[in-house]
Amino acid sequence: MKLLFLTARLPYPPVRGDALVPFHRLKRLSRHHEITLLTFYEADDELRHLEKLEPFCVEIVTVKHSRWTGLLNMLLTGFFDRAPFQVLYYKSRRFRAALEELLDKHEFDLLHVHMLRIAEYGLPIRLPKVLEMIDSMHLNIQRRLLQETFPMSWLLRSELQRLERYEPRIVRDYDRGVVVSALDRGHIGVDNVVDIPLGVDLQRFRLAPRLTKRKMMVFTGSMFYFPNENAILWFMSHCFDQIKERVPEVELTIAGKDPGPAVLQLAEKEGVTVTGFVQDMEQALHQARVAIAPMQSGSGMQFKILDAMACGIPVVATRLGVGAIQAADGRDLLVADPAADFIDACVRLLENDEPAERLRNAGRKLVEGIYTWEANVQRIERLYIDLLEGRNPVRDREEN
Repeated sequence: MKLLFLTARLPYPPVRGDALVPFHRLKRLSRHHEITLLTFYEADDELRHLEKLEPFCVEIVTVKHSRWTGLLNMLLTGFFDRAPFQVLYYKSRRFRAALEELLDKHEFDLLHVHMLRIAEYGLPIRLPKVLEMIDSMHLNIQRRLLQETFPMSWLLRSELQRLERYEPRIVRDYDRGVVVSALDRGHIGVDNVVDIPLGVDLQRFRLAPRLTKRKMMVFTGSMFYFPNENAILWFMSHCFDQIKERVPEVELTIAGKDPGPAVLQLAEKEGVTVTGFVQDMEQALHQARVAIAPMQSGSGMQFKILDAMACGIPVVATRLGVGAIQAADGRDLLVADPAADFIDACVRLLENDEPAERLRNAGRKLVEGIYTWEANVQRIERLYIDLLEGRNPVRDREEN
């Protein structure tokens, strides 16, 4: 099968969702299919990563799109164009021209577009089309609004209004939309959307040889992503000091790229380390006894939870953090929402081996059974085949 992939970000390094998901798509789909990648990039330094993607693609076409150009697009067209700001940000004549050139030069079997923000580029293309969204951006912004203050809340409210009609309308213009959970699928409310959960690279996130005795907690994720920054700031404001009173030797590592000033300042607290970018996240997880996911906003699925469970690190998460992951409270992880319950759950795992070991084994088993990239990509391939053969399993299932 000849596939044309469009991405808004160069899918390497695979350290955040909008790069990590397409990277694993390319890596595994390339075993059986010919893939041409058309992608945006913002800094020339990113191009050194192309050699990491070349083994998976027969051709890679890159289009530079500066942050300033994107912001100007938003400012100059935002008043009369009601598309979401994130869509206006990625408007590019050069990208459209590169796409048209590829379509003139090759005969593709299927188009796969990654993320809503560049979905408009696929609208005029007369090929079977898949739009992979990861989550509902409308739901994501809706939840973020509950945590934001003016003036960001004003901007997000405008974006939410723009997304309300735009998101389902765009998805209808594709043959299939893909999100990671039934909640996101239901929120979009369009019958051609399927949910396919995220995966974990079990060769990268291996089971830790043993659970450490060190009273170390870890929080992982890209720190410039609002739900991550919001989550760790909530934890530090409501939980960390109380945990330290009960477990004086407790330590916390905050591991993830681009921490802002508010997160960097947390390193001034005794026992807290803010690492910034981590080359080997598996090692950071293996050094911890407890992984936390105190999410207060966001949608979709949390890689931080799946990665930790793959490494056999017990997880404490809010219900919002667990989201659509099929993990049972008390069996696979601990779910705690009020701060007092979150504190108790962390202390319990820091101080007691039996529940920690039980969660360690159950979490790894859950990931092996459901959340692997191999199983994930097999479902994507079946979706492709259904489209090319004219089947619609979504509609067939509803009619039955």
